[in-house]
Amino acid sequence: MASLISQHASTSGLQIALHPLALLTISDYITRHALRNNTGPVIGALLGSQNGREIAIEYAYEILLAPSTPEKPVVIDKTWFEKKLSLFKDTHPSADLLGWFTTTFLPTYEPTPDHASIHQELLSYNESLCLLMMNPSPSGSINGKLPIAIYESIHESADKLSFIPLNYTIETGEAEMIAMDFVAQGAGGAASLPMSAPAGDAGGKGKQVEKVVKEGEEMVQGSSQGQVLNAQSEELISQLTAKKNAITMLNSRIKLLLEYLKNPPQGIHNHQVLREIKALTHSRLQLLKPTDMKAFEQEKRAEESDSNLVVLLGAVTRCMEDVRVVQKKCAGIEAVFKNNKAMEDQRNMMDRQGPMDLGVGLGRGERNRRNMMSGAFERERY
Repeated sequence: MASLISQHASTSGLQIALHPLALLTISDYITRHALRNNTGPVIGALLGSQNGREIAIEYAYEILLAPSTPEKPVVIDKTWFEKKLSLFKDTHPSADLLGWFTTTFLPTYEPTPDHASIHQELLSYNESLCLLMMNPSPSGSINGKLPIAIYESIHESADKLSFIPLNYTIETGEAEMIAMDFVAQGAGGAASLPMSAPAGDAGGKGKQVEKVVKEGEEMVQGSSQGQVLNAQSEELISQLTAKKNAITMLNSRIKLLLEYLKNPPQGIHNHQVLREIKALTHSRLQLLKPTDMKAFEQEKRAEESDSNLVVLLGAVTRCMEDVRVVQKKCAGIEAVFKNNKAMEDQRNMMDRQGPMDLGVGLGRGERNRRNMMSGAFERERY
């Protein structure tokens, strides 16, 4: 099979900035795809912003595949894809379709003819799409590098689509740094333990968690017996499995620490290990009660008061805005009413004064006519 990697260097000058949020979304999709034992390739869309030759890949989501055919093993559900893309653009107006992602188990990350066929189909939405290849196998990461490769496509001939590797950088925002810190503290590896791991002793909330996990296991058993689960149930099973594995792992680590403290090797405590255990339990795990409970409660009440005050101020602001709108409407209605009242009063006054003015005019005319006639009579007389 001929390689689809072009021998020519990239002349586009594209600068790719990859955000961790897109990587987390891709990793989550691959993990769910594997845990659910889904068949078929992993394919998704990449969205972000482009400013000249600078491309920022910020978001990603999976692409639904239609039933395949012998001639075309991978078929994209275009109706679903276009609707999903439209909804995503409504949520993020500045985001555009920049490329798509898929998985590969080749150590060279080279695209295959199937990838080229999918890429050719998606070019109708953007003529300069990028392709992101991720290797989810344990051997995919070499020397601490991310197991991904990004390509741009060119047409070296009328019927040949080739790919050129592109360099990329990781760009992180403040919100993404918080998410990455949460994952780095252990949330990302919660699904690493098997389902058959023994559950530890728990009370109170632990019993509630065990009850919820038991319900999830019953749902899994129902699924294995032929019952069809909807997408919401499958998502719930995935979340419960991750929580159970996280609790089991935490319980096993705590038991290991307790066993070490009770029975140290050769009966001698290693003070360096003891300091590390103390630092872990006081800072990372936060299992112990605060040293100053009164100050903790006071700070807690202060934060609750601040949050409630912010909510109250928001409600007052909305009420003031509603009052202002009602006041403006009332002022407009009152102005119209006064204007109509003034016009009505003026019309009534004109109706009352019209006949009186006419009578006065006729009386003065009569007097003038009589005066003129009497003057003429006096002149004829003399």
